[in-house]
Amino acid sequence: MPPVKIHLHKNIPIGAGLGGGSADAAFFIKLMNDKFGPGITIDQQLNYARKLGADCAFFIENKPVFAFEKGDEFETIKLDLSGYSIALVMPDVHISTSEAYSGVKPTPVKQSLFDLIYEPIGEWKKFIKNDFETNIFKNHRR
Repeated sequence: MPPVKIHLHKNIPIGAGLGGGSADAAFFIKLMNDKFGPGITIDQQLNYARKLGADCAFFIENKPVFAFEKGDEFETIKLDLSGYSIALVMPDVHISTSEAYSGVKPTPVKQSLFDLIYEPIGEWKKFIKNDFETNIFKNHRR
């Protein structure tokens, strides 16, 4: 493979929690494979991405998966979100990863998230909870 010069211009704010850096790393692996054709299999790409960061491998295949462990092991799921869109709101506050995780208090669940994602999407808000929200909202609500 020849030497490569890369310039990355990011539009996702650092600390936004959107996986921007992880996605960049994964897509760089894919780009090098596509551009220079070393023929790296998907499994090999996943393994390279796992070495770069906890959720980098998530972005290799770009398909719905149920992620577990550190976010680097997957089970394919059948989930069609094509009729939906997402609105992202970025408040003027930075929350470090350390702060975000320090407020998470693991508690037993009544039903597995893996099962809940197969419920109608309109019902998710009743059953699916973001463990980061309680502490973050308490500390940063205006």
